[in-house]
Amino acid sequence: DPGVFMPNAGGTGYYRFERPAAEWDRLIAGSASLPAGEALALADSLRASFMAGRAHAAQLAELARVMVANPDSHASDTALAGLEMLDAAGMLNTAASDAYHRFVTALYRPQLALFGFDPRANAYPGEAAERSQRRVQLIAKLSPPARDASDRQQLGDATTAWLGGNTTLLD
Repeated sequence: DPGVFMPNAGGTGYYRFERPAAEWDRLIAGSASLPAGEALALADSLRASFMAGRAHAAQLAELARVMVANPDSHASDTALAGLEMLDAAGMLNTAASDAYHRFVTALYRPQLALFGFDPRANAYPGEAAERSQRRVQLIAKLSPPARDASDRQQLGDATTAWLGGNTTLLD
């Protein structure tokens, strides 16, 4: 969008920036297609703006919802960082925490279905590193926060087998 101004073009500056609410919203709306450096700078600056009492939790959630589709694994992985911080710090009450976990599941479960998940050794030979990295990030997002019992069970069984000497079930 030629009308959107990215204060840290390329994400190469070592600084955070602040935007009026409408400008944050415009940057967030285009975050799925931002280059990695700019996406990371946006996520970091928006989180800092929220912590300073200016940006809103709804903007953090919208960033997560939109930027999860960014093709760069590091950009898409950082999309949820602002909300993860709130959850990890225990700043969400029970209802908000439950809603957060449902939100994480809704964001990341469909992506994991597209990438597939098989923890066996050499299950994805020759796969591009970016795709492999994204799968690792998706599992990390879904296992504890989304409380996904099936993923945890699959990983737990594979780990138990690996510790017992069967090195083929866990890569």
